[in-house]
Amino acid sequence: MDTKFEFENFPKYTAMVALFNRVENCSELKEALRNGTLDVALIDPTLVGGSFHVHCAINKAIAAMSSGTMKTRSGHAEVLYALSGSRSIKEAFDRFGARNDSPALLAVLLSTSCSSWSDVLSLVRGDTVPLDHIGALRSKEQILEFFKICSREVAADGNIENAIVSRIACRDV
Repeated sequence: MDTKFEFENFPKYTAMVALFNRVENCSELKEALRNGTLDVALIDPTLVGGSFHVHCAINKAIAAMSSGTMKTRSGHAEVLYALSGSRSIKEAFDRFGARNDSPALLAVLLSTSCSSWSDVLSLVRGDTVPLDHIGALRSKEQILEFFKICSREVAADGNIENAIVSRIACRDV
């Protein structure tokens, strides 16, 4: 139930993505990130609009890596930063980074990582669910507040994800 993203403009890069529910060991995974035994982005899916939002953020992170314009120290951190409509790296990490008690988790592994995808999948104690189930794990109210999306904007096309992607696309303009 994992998804592989490929990028036409960046053919040497790929990203593996998996969504987990009922995760039991988020604090252990975060510790593995801190001590360098795991090299992956661990994302709290509460504010993630959908798979297109994830794809756009990964694409933005890869573009920054390719052009040498990263704002963060690693490609995986850049994915977290790119998910956010904010220019604050700290806020992006606070909002999108997995918490110690996160019941759900979105894992993103870039092809530049030293970790293997099978290692990531084996380390997470939780149920893998299809990526298109992310809508059931997100908080529409928190998304509207964080991205400053008004109800009129969502009513225009009924798709909250389009409003989110517009904001992350325009952040650096």
